[in-house]
Amino acid sequence: MTIRIISNEESMVGENETINYLFQNGLDFYHLRKPNWNKEDFANFTKEFDSFIQKKIVCHFPEKIGDCLIHHSVQNKKKEGQFHSCSDHRLEEVLESQKNYENLFWSPVFDSISKDNYSANESIDLEKIPSKLRKRIIALGGVEPSKFKELKERGFSQIAIKGWFWNQKDYKKAWQEIQNRWQELERK
Repeated sequence: MTIRIISNEESMVGENETINYLFQNGLDFYHLRKPNWNKEDFANFTKEFDSFIQKKIVCHFPEKIGDCLIHHSVQNKKKEGQFHSCSDHRLEEVLESQKNYENLFWSPVFDSISKDNYSANESIDLEKIPSKLRKRIIALGGVEPSKFKELKERGFSQIAIKGWFWNQKDYKKAWQEIQNRWQELERK
């Protein structure tokens, strides 16, 4: 299983500390999504991390920044080449995007926690996806520990968490809950 945390969209006090803690304790990828940041903001933020961590940070920005990976939004998907990830909302988009992206967010799987009126996409069904592509699909939208079992039963092997994580008062306890729930499912 691959676990990803998506950043809060606003700058946060102690975010670097949180990121370091998460990676020191097993996080697979951190998605740095800051819609109001420019290239310099991303570069200044990510240069605070060593190369190991930079290679696991996925910048939601259309250009390469340091050693970070690139996530393309819908607006930037016209570029050719192999990129780390992109976001899709329809089956047709997922099937088309697989050509240029290693991983594909398909959302929202459940009602969003961080976005109002962003309801679950009822058409998300991994049975419609070729089996070799399924492992590259990342569940996003309303993902929280209480839904991990259902996500696994539906065939997801990658998840991304945003709203639930940032709504918790203690990020260390939140991360421990995420890990405990994943590990519990892996043992079954």
